[in-house]
Amino acid sequence: MFKSYALTIDIRKNESPPLVYFHIDDFATAKLVISLKEKGAILSLTQSKVRMAIKKSDKTVVFQDCEVTDGEKGIIEVVLSANSLASPGIALCELYVNEGQQTAVTPRFKYHVDSALFPSGMVESSNEYSALQALITDSENAVTSANEALNTATSAIEGANTAKESADTAATNANTAADNANTAKTATEQATQAANTATTNAITATEQATTAAQSANEAATNAETRLTELNGVNAVQFNDRLNTLSTSVAQKATKEEVQAVASGSPKGTYATLTALQTAYPTGTTGIYLVTADGKWYYWNGTAWAAGGTYQSAGIADESIAIGKTNFIAVGKNLYNINTSTDGFFVNHTNGNLSANASYSASDFIPVKPNTIYIRSRDSYMAFYDANKTFISGQANTVTGSFTTPANCYYLRTSVQPLSAKAAFQLEVGSTITSYENYKYVLNSYTDILKNIPSKGITLGLLEDLVSRYTYTKNLFNKATITDNYMMNNVTGNPLSNTGYYLSDYIPVTSNTAYAVPLPCYMAEYGSGKAFILGKTPSDYTNTFTTGANTYFVRISPQRANCPVDQFQFELGTTPTGYESYGLIPANLVNGVPVIISSTSGVNWKNKVWSQLGDSITAQGKWQPYVISALSLVSKNYGVSGTRVADSTGSDTQAMCRDERINAIDIISDVISFMGGTNDWANNVPLGDISSTDVSTFYGAVKTVAQKLITKFPSKSIVFMTTPYGKYPNRAGWSDPYGLKNNLGLTTGDYGKVIMEVARLHGIPCVDVFGNAGWSDINIATFVTDDGAFLHPNTEGGKKIARLVISKLKEIEPVA
Repeated sequence: MFKSYALTIDIRKNESPPLVYFHIDDFATAKLVISLKEKGAILSLTQSKVRMAIKKSDKTVVFQDCEVTDGEKGIIEVVLSANSLASPGIALCELYVNEGQQTAVTPRFKYHVDSALFPSGMVESSNEYSALQALITDSENAVTSANEALNTATSAIEGANTAKESADTAATNANTAADNANTAKTATEQATQAANTATTNAITATEQATTAAQSANEAATNAETRLTELNGVNAVQFNDRLNTLSTSVAQKATKEEVQAVASGSPKGTYATLTALQTAYPTGTTGIYLVTADGKWYYWNGTAWAAGGTYQSAGIADESIAIGKTNFIAVGKNLYNINTSTDGFFVNHTNGNLSANASYSASDFIPVKPNTIYIRSRDSYMAFYDANKTFISGQANTVTGSFTTPANCYYLRTSVQPLSAKAAFQLEVGSTITSYENYKYVLNSYTDILKNIPSKGITLGLLEDLVSRYTYTKNLFNKATITDNYMMNNVTGNPLSNTGYYLSDYIPVTSNTAYAVPLPCYMAEYGSGKAFILGKTPSDYTNTFTTGANTYFVRISPQRANCPVDQFQFELGTTPTGYESYGLIPANLVNGVPVIISSTSGVNWKNKVWSQLGDSITAQGKWQPYVISALSLVSKNYGVSGTRVADSTGSDTQAMCRDERINAIDIISDVISFMGGTNDWANNVPLGDISSTDVSTFYGAVKTVAQKLITKFPSKSIVFMTTPYGKYPNRAGWSDPYGLKNNLGLTTGDYGKVIMEVARLHGIPCVDVFGNAGWSDINIATFVTDDGAFLHPNTEGGKKIARLVISKLKEIEPVA
């Protein structure tokens, strides 16, 4: 069973055979049978080898050997590999005919690959220069969680209080906000005076308990009585110490042991228990805080023992790292040139530093487990756990992005030569971006903090700050996606697949309904981000309810079906108009309404906008900007390769046919129509304004207008003219520049028909051809060169969107 096409190619004539169509899932069935000629005569291939070069729509290249099935008749066959069909769109091809020391290359020809309605995710498009390379393997564990938002005013005050010393460090690298934040420590100490007093009371009680050490039962009774008496003390700190004391007394604690925990605030702070043991191998009096586990330790006579989690009433100088704050973060470049060590490289086999004058070794760089990172150049690396214990490493022969191990919280990397340090970058993601210096970034509420006078931070001030903003309804943050990955609904891990994008972990509420524009591959996770279950697009429609233990969701839309600027994840059972993810001014601040001036376009919010068209519509390059500007709910009814006219009388994909009109959802509030490019490319005759023949362009456009008005008599309809385009070296055309078809008509001539029919029926019209802003001079700036200049790129999409937004504001509904 084969899907075969017979083509004839003359190596001496610059003529391309007609475009043929395959499907992205045509596995081992897509066959081309090609007859080669030379000036019309058979080209003998009895001594020849033939190879086909294929440049796919995503610009990757594949070479496939062809089988000479009849050398005397010049006939070859080739069955396209899965990689050759892996990228939807038009693929450019040419044949290399080799005979001895001679090589002849044929004129170029094309085939079109249709995308799948339900992508299998099994084949990733890539370069292939020999046989079919290995298919996709599952990627390693998923990209881990994003930073969780500030939930309450309480967490805001805690973040500000504990950030004093880190803000002091960040001041020279960020902005003057951190300078004033340095004084927060004094205010914090005042705010916690009551807790300090309570701690003193606890210490007094502990000293009294010392005298009772001779009698364990009596000491325990006295300690419990004292606990009841001390109302208002710091319960967490006191209970920790009292529990330790009670245990010690029960075990006939010595006076020295009791005194060790009765010394009040920590006498010092160490990063790890090992560091404390090294500093005092034989012990000392007092308690010491270990930041690695947040516990306080005392010397029990033979070893350092943990007394429990320490809840400090004050902030020790030099004790808080940037990672412990909630308003200071490191920029995208995680490599700090100022803390690197020249003359050493990181040994990837044991994690230690080895001397080498050509290298510079980084400090320990905090990272997240199971997360994709990329560096700007190859380097020796090592991975470490939370205690900075070596896990594994990578040699400098490993290139591209990498995924950190499951229990990895630090890495160290090497840079060589030393001159490369100034441009070295390590960042999250699979694609390296423009260089940025290592820096600290203060979040959005520092505009208030920077104006706070010394000792001026109060709970009321931070509550006021938190109340000023609220999140938009869209919970999907496009800034944190992983591109070219989809969700494996069986394992909950990312799966490499071009054409998809994968969200970060989205916090959700269990047993709650959420809505999306269209169903996608997704997964649900528990509180620890452990995979629970997955869903495919066939498992739900536009809404689903999270499970009883679900706290996070990751979802992977297909870019062709829903561009990243158009996807919305929201609460509820019905998708609504698009809003960007982010913070917006709250409706109330401390009970006072916030009034925001109204602008034109607001009455389109949550209205349903349907678009009828060809591939220029189907590719979705211009709609996202319209959706974002006017908060519309979008329905894309574009179909690639389709015409407005029904040239055969049986073309069910023609836009004038009932099949296309009836497919448009009846709930639509505004319907736009743009076509004509494929009519022009296939020499469809114009006819005239009186024509009712749908095989002519006039007759077909009039039919579209009449059918839309009939189906949507009270709704808004907008026509859009055919964009400026050209098709150089189009087979069978006499115009080598591709501006005029064989009827001598340009895309502008078809656009004029649309304008005239729109005027005849009282339909607003957007003149894309005349006002988009490109012509033959600058067309390459706004239109993709895929063998023809017909499809707008991102910049071209913005040009079209600008015109559509303006027109829709003109005809905005009256509230």
